[in-house]
Amino acid sequence: MDTALLEEVLACPSLPSLPAVAARVLEMTQNPDVSLTELAQLIQNDQGLTAKILRTVNSSFYGLTTKCGSIQKALVLLGLSPVKSLVLGFSLVESVGKGEKGSIFDYQSHWRRGLYSGVAAKLLFEVGEIDGDRDEAFVAGLLQDIGSVALFRALPEKYSPLLKDAEGNHARLLKLELEQLEIQHPDVGSLLASRWKLPEELAMAVRYHERPSAAPVEWANLAKAVALGNIATEILTVENPAPATKRFYDRLQSWFRIEPARADVILTELQRTVKELASIFSISLGETTDPEVILEKARKQIAELATTEATKTDARVEFAGLVIGADRLDPLTGLMTKSAFESVIQHSHKTAIDNDECASLLLVHIDQYATIMKERGIDAADEVLVSTAAMLRRHFETFGGALCRWASDTFGVIVVGVPSNDVQATAKEFCKELSRASLHWKIAPSDDPIRATVSIGGVNMESDSFSIFKAPETLRIAALKAIHNSRTEGGNRVRFYSGKKAA
Repeated sequence: MDTALLEEVLACPSLPSLPAVAARVLEMTQNPDVSLTELAQLIQNDQGLTAKILRTVNSSFYGLTTKCGSIQKALVLLGLSPVKSLVLGFSLVESVGKGEKGSIFDYQSHWRRGLYSGVAAKLLFEVGEIDGDRDEAFVAGLLQDIGSVALFRALPEKYSPLLKDAEGNHARLLKLELEQLEIQHPDVGSLLASRWKLPEELAMAVRYHERPSAAPVEWANLAKAVALGNIATEILTVENPAPATKRFYDRLQSWFRIEPARADVILTELQRTVKELASIFSISLGETTDPEVILEKARKQIAELATTEATKTDARVEFAGLVIGADRLDPLTGLMTKSAFESVIQHSHKTAIDNDECASLLLVHIDQYATIMKERGIDAADEVLVSTAAMLRRHFETFGGALCRWASDTFGVIVVGVPSNDVQATAKEFCKELSRASLHWKIAPSDDPIRATVSIGGVNMESDSFSIFKAPETLRIAALKAIHNSRTEGGNRVRFYSGKKAA
């Protein structure tokens, strides 16, 4: 991270600031014995803010059965958290503003994404009955990209070309920020939120909204809800909703065990609620489409894609065909042997290039394997291997990945046709989950838990790097370099090789 540039950004006098009313509300609500009468009086001193809050409180967003005519009554009916969140939301939208006409920074798109994501995140907490503050989820969605505003205002000449090149693609914008500036908008936004003395959970949600699997466990649900809100936004606002719909279903199921039927409820309610709130926030939505029409279109596209992919490249079926007919399975874990995996690497390399798809090769090393073998014996070491293999299956076989026992203490994973960002996020999530899960592994004869961590080294081969990885062995070499870096840096981490250096 370029700390000097970061300090330059944060020192910019034109950065948005937290309005006085919002700052005072934050200060007062930190006191559990705060006077609701005094708090209501403070908010009501701002007539414009009061009107917006009451319009929202009386909308379907909160679903009150009786009309609420005052801030005092809103505090009684809803509690502190919803009212505080609305104060923050409206105050910050007003403070940041909608920008000048013709500005290269599209403030309307910025707030449109924030509103959709915030409402979706709140709905996820409600429909999924997820632990956490649903009202803070709404504010987190609104604020997630505040760092982009800060970068644009502080570094207009440097940041404007990145916005232009990204063309509204947030994943591409993140990549450009890192390459050109060595700082990224989620980190800037998180520091800005901390400067405003917003709750820590909001600052963390802003920081991790683009990579929620890396969030500390106590903030993970909030970060994941905002990330899912962004996918829901994509479903309802792009021409081709199928890829985003599939990601939404898959991640809802994986992260929160929410099935597609309830996911559809979230999307339907999201569109209806956002249309109602947009006028209150003075945000233009442009043309909107009935979510049922969007979902029907997405389902048809997903079905067509599944049919095409079945004839084109069903990785697991084809991988199985490469293994059947020989004694090429590891008897302990049931995974492929390394010799079987070698043919899969060759096949995957060719498939990726032929179909212009991404191929990812990962090596997963158990950091404490030798110590466990020495101190607890071979049975304990085998239990760790079997448990690790099971967790790897759960994380990567949903992608159609092929797994092998690469060495006594190392596994191999190869995935074709899955975006590199998803593979890297899954690798990081696996690394964290195994470390936590191993604390509960108690293996006889001792009841002491076995703490295990993994070092992961990987490589992503995409269309723009086909010329670098011309042969299958280049993938192996790159993955070996990456895992070497991961281990020499202390283990319990993920490193990816990107052509010239570990990322």
